[in-house]
Amino acid sequence: NYVTSMAFNSVRPILGGVFERVELFGTHRVKWMTELHKSLPKETIPSWYGGQKDYKPLEIYG
Repeated sequence: NYVTSMAFNSVRPILGGVFERVELFGTHRVKWMTELHKSLPKETIPSWYGGQKDYKPLEIYG
């Protein structure tokens, strides 16, 4: 939400490098989906996040 983003962006310079790789996108779907597709291969993204329809989640047994 807007208040959280503003608070985070105002505290970010104080915290230095701790949060330099953290990005907040909120509920603006187009913005975060664009960044998600830049960061990850499409075959590793579930279809509900704009990835491939034949995505199969990894199953771990143990």
